[in-house]
Amino acid sequence: MHVLEYLINLKEKGLSKERLTEEFEKIIKQWDDISVPIKKDYSIRKSKREIKNGLDRNPRAMIIYASGSAVSIAQRSIADLRNNREYPGYIEWCKTREFSGRLHFLAILDKVDSNLESPFFIL
Repeated sequence: MHVLEYLINLKEKGLSKERLTEEFEKIIKQWDDISVPIKKDYSIRKSKREIKNGLDRNPRAMIIYASGSAVSIAQRSIADLRNNREYPGYIEWCKTREFSGRLHFLAILDKVDSNLESPFFIL
């Protein structure tokens, strides 16, 4: 759901339908390499470790997501990492939303040291 919101945000910034389709396809192709699901049984320490392990692969972008009781763990993990400056070179976009009576969280960490249009650009 939140990935769609991300794409809607890009559309509102003027991306064409074709570019939005390309962006969506890039996300799908890279999903396993760039996504970090936070599970309800994770501690904040484990959650932060999972995020940092993903960032150690130096991705162009990283997607962190959680739902239900895992939302607060993901939010706290991102806040701790940001406050401790543990992901320099990335900017974040975060959103928490209730959907069908359940909370969902999404964070996208986008690398800022590139001139590429898309954080999911594949070389």
